[in-house]
Parts: sequence; structure tokens; C-alpha cells
Amino acid sequence: MLKRTAFALILPLIVLGGCASHDPGDGSEPGTANEDRKPLGKADSSGSCEADGQSYCGGKSAGSCWCDEGCANYGDCCADVGSACALSSGPSISFASDWSETVNGELTKGAEVTIAYDPERLTKCRGTQGGYQQWAITAQYRVDGGPIENVVVAGNGASAEPRITLSHRGDLELWFQNTNRWGCVAYDSNLGANYHFDVN
Repeated sequence: MLKRTAFALILPLIVLGGCASHDPGDGSEPGTANEDRKPLGKADSSGSCEADGQSYCGGKSAGSCWCDEGCANYGDCCADVGSACALSSGPSISFASDWSETVNGELTKGAEVTIAYDPERLTKCRGTQGGYQQWAITAQYRVDGGPIENVVVAGNGASAEPRITLSHRGDLELWFQNTNRWGCVAYDSNLGANYHFDVN
């Protein structure tokens, strides 16, 4: 009776011990997309999507932040994810930290255009609370004087590849607004003239 009881106690321990080993189940390694992730405050966020000639787009940077499509959901995007990781093969417009603007590809009616915006252009309104970013940079745009539309290009709610759809031909007008939850507002609007691009 004693031997049978001892065996009955040892067997579950062996089974439980076998379950304790790390096996993601999909062949991925620790440190990839299956790693436990949590929102990063500004003080905890380190790294860049491009560093020392290497691109980290699609995964984790050498620091604590990420450069993949899921980073907006996790709240752990690197600050330069939008400008460094234009993943689309379609057209894009880049707004760099040196205040230059570059169009890659052709802007045509119906095209989905990636807006690659470097958040270093607008740094006035920042802040975190409870480990979550409490700021955003939003692109506001319209085509040929039509209705104004919005897409978040940096900060809380931004994706790795923010896009706009060119609904028709004419003048694409763009400007950017930086806000935070405490009422701060700042603009990048080409000194009030806004940014203009031709849509064919």
C-alpha cells in the first residue's frame, strides 16, 4: 500500500515537470514575437528600428522596443518605426527629422500610400501613464479640397505602416497634429501652408 501511494505521488510530479520546459509550439525562439510583451513608458523604451547599418523592421530592436506590425497593439513601438519601416511595396511619402519630404513611387488615384513620419519632427507633446503612451501624432489630409480624413502616424494607436487611400486625382494636402491627454497641441504644417503633392 505504501509503495503504491508513493508511486501515485511521484507520477504527477514527473508529468508536471515535463510540462515546465519551454516549448513555444511553433518553432519560434525566445525573444521573437512570442516573447512576453508589455507597454513601454518613455523611460523604459530604448532602441531603434535602424542602428549601425542594420534594420530591425518586422521584429525586436537591439533595445527594448519593437518594429513589427503588432507593436501598436502592445504599446512597445520604437519611436522611428513609422519612418524606418515602410514595409509596403506601394508608394510612400517620407517626412524625415531633417525636415525633408520625399515621395517614393507614383501617387495615383486609388493608391494606398504609406506615410513614414519621423516623430522627432514633433516632440512637444509627450507623456506616459501606467506604462502606456499618452500622446499621438495624427496626419490630417484631404484630396482636392475634399473632406478631411485622419490617420495616426506615431505614438499611441499608430501602426508600423500607416496608410492613406487616394480617393481621386488632384492636390493631396497633408499636415500633422501632435497631442497628448493633458491638452498639449502642436502642429507640423509647413508654417501654415501645409504639404501639397500631386495625385495623377
